[in-house]
Amino acid sequence: MEKRIVLLDAYEEHVSGFSTYKQELLAALAAVPYYKVCHVLENYPVEEVQVHEEGAVTQFLIPVTDACQYHRLTVSCLLKQYWKETDRNVFLINYSPCGRTVEKLKAYFPTGKVVYVIHDFIWATYVLGDVARFQRIIKEQKADSQAQVVHHAYADNVKAFGCCDHIVCLSQDTFSLLASFYGIDPAKLSLIPNGMRDVAAGFQPMACSRAVWKTLVAAGRVTRQKGMLDLLACFGEVVRRYPKCQLVIAGSADKACREWVESSNLQEHIRLLGTISHEELYQWYASADVGVIPSYYEQCSYVGIEMMMFGLPIVASDGFGLRSMFGEDHAMIASIDRTDARHYQSRLADCMVRMLLLPRHELSEYGRRSRQCYLDRYGVGTMLENYRNMIDNL
Repeated sequence: MEKRIVLLDAYEEHVSGFSTYKQELLAALAAVPYYKVCHVLENYPVEEVQVHEEGAVTQFLIPVTDACQYHRLTVSCLLKQYWKETDRNVFLINYSPCGRTVEKLKAYFPTGKVVYVIHDFIWATYVLGDVARFQRIIKEQKADSQAQVVHHAYADNVKAFGCCDHIVCLSQDTFSLLASFYGIDPAKLSLIPNGMRDVAAGFQPMACSRAVWKTLVAAGRVTRQKGMLDLLACFGEVVRRYPKCQLVIAGSADKACREWVESSNLQEHIRLLGTISHEELYQWYASADVGVIPSYYEQCSYVGIEMMMFGLPIVASDGFGLRSMFGEDHAMIASIDRTDARHYQSRLADCMVRMLLLPRHELSEYGRRSRQCYLDRYGVGTMLENYRNMIDNL
């Protein structure tokens, strides 16, 4: 019996890991014969609602509404005009906060199923992924402005979790947090890591004038949350201990960061590429010797999946979410120190140097195990199978 699968999300001006998730999941779900797949994009830059076919997917483009306090009600009312109420409607909500959205969807489609896919926690930005600190703030009822934001985000989580029918966690860390601290019945949770198609074979290493140098690659915004500031801060130590190396960072960086690199004695060793296409990024993955993921928190990093897909040896933090993806069997792990960033930077530098100093056959073995982890856990087929099992058993 046909089911209507509705993916709800908000328009993004820039490409992100979530863009990859949408592309992979929509294509996979649309290939299921008994699924009718719809993609609802809110805050889209159009003057009025537009509905059109994008391959096998029906797209609903919803413009920004001035009456923001009625926005969630507007979306629910709009969808009600197109679809009858039935238990074969399945809504996948992919943004936060979403408490009011879940509430209104359940009011307008009471027998339909609402699934909350957790791509991020708003509170994680304010505590830099420090779950222990988040839990203390909730328990202690602090009144400062940052704590209030954390409390509001937590309250929205509680409302959404209570109203929705099911919750998809992208990492074991999130699954465990919901089952313990939030007190969610594990039967209401599914652990479904992100996945993507294998495209690594289509990219070849770039010609490099410094063939004897080793290249470390990182991808993401150059921010503290992504660990990029720590990476830049410690790279001088890496160069001191292993001079013939370069760090390539693909991602937006502000003017101050660029000026720091240009004025430092590391400008020969650090390349800030800015925002580049996926094709160019994949060429760098194919050319690099080591991948670095220094984030303080993630859910299920597509950067990490891509690096594993390309068989890169990886240096990663033990931040929330990343520790669910990487272990000592296929990566070198730099432990975050919440009391002194310099300790984390020292560990990060040490892991990078240790990886660079490995004999070629040992470095290749790390890469082989990295690639195998992708094949075992992060293929798009595995992701689709898990979503189908979850949807068909709602």
